[in-house]
Amino acid sequence: MATIEMSCPGCKSPLRLPEAAVGRKGRCNGCGLVFLIDEPSIRRRDAMEDAICDWLSDGADEPQEAPPPRQPAEAVVYKKPPEPASPPPPPPAKTFHIHLDHVDEMGAFFRFSPALLCDEHFRLIFPRQCLICGQPTHLMVHVVAWSNPSHRAQKRVDEQRSVRRLDQLADVDGANLLKHLPRQDHLDEPYNLPMPYYVCDGCSSVGAVMSVVQPAANGSGDDCMLGIASLVQAEAFATAARGPDWPALADIRSRRGQFADPWNNLPLAIRIRLGQWYKPQPGEQFQMYLRDMEFSRAEAGLAGLVATDRRIIHRRGVSLTDLPYREHITLQFKKTGDNVELLLRAAEKNIRLLAMESQVKQLREVMTKFRNA
Repeated sequence: MATIEMSCPGCKSPLRLPEAAVGRKGRCNGCGLVFLIDEPSIRRRDAMEDAICDWLSDGADEPQEAPPPRQPAEAVVYKKPPEPASPPPPPPAKTFHIHLDHVDEMGAFFRFSPALLCDEHFRLIFPRQCLICGQPTHLMVHVVAWSNPSHRAQKRVDEQRSVRRLDQLADVDGANLLKHLPRQDHLDEPYNLPMPYYVCDGCSSVGAVMSVVQPAANGSGDDCMLGIASLVQAEAFATAARGPDWPALADIRSRRGQFADPWNNLPLAIRIRLGQWYKPQPGEQFQMYLRDMEFSRAEAGLAGLVATDRRIIHRRGVSLTDLPYREHITLQFKKTGDNVELLLRAAEKNIRLLAMESQVKQLREVMTKFRNA
């Protein structure tokens, strides 16, 4: 398209515009002057369109007188910005007045006043990780169930019913999470207020938390007693509640060393169920329990696979299969949805179950270690 060239009547900046603009009004992008594009002021040439004026309609403002020549701008002197002030120290994390009552083979037990249950921050104290294995994914939300104060001697070791998957509440945090959780209307406040904890798909919540209302140590009123079966997770809970410098953490760590074996790391309820069909041989060392994912978490311990340093034991229904490592055992598996279908064969015996991929990897490591021992 043919273009024309001219100088701005005000700032003398060179302008390039379409030939069709002659006789119309334009505005200089440099100084903002509105002027008439007339024939005497232009120079013609053929070129590609490169408009740098803003075009106005025929009813735009009348031409303005040219402004006086612009004075050279003063040089800008840049100064080194002042050093930023040191940020104020972060406020201390909120801590809660809980006591470590005792630690034994069942877990760590904490005692605190029921008044803490009225504090939303305390009821959100459990880290968002599995209370059994510690993994932060595939979590189900559970709610601590307190026993009725009139029957306070009964410890809650039964299955705590899950509310829903945590990933369904991914955008819900803090106090808003508590609003999505049910209250236990058969209990008085504050025992009816939801206190969430988390267990992954591969673990069972049976025995993970033990909660009971007991007479207070000073004989006045009641205390809450909260037991956590996994000492690793009990330490994480205590650190969140009292901070990393709480002296009682050393007691939990020392007992972790005392009970640091795979069997004691299982919740008590699962150990009791496994004991109905797994009988260790003299000197035999338990290595792992693999839950059959075809059964619900509430049935954890009633079926599945136990691996020791000598053999593999599998139970499904009334069938019990024993595979010693001295036999030639083949392991095959294939991905099925979120889990893995596992098949073990030895001589005339076959074992099939559905398991988590991470547990299958752990089983292979156990088998390789003790099969070659």
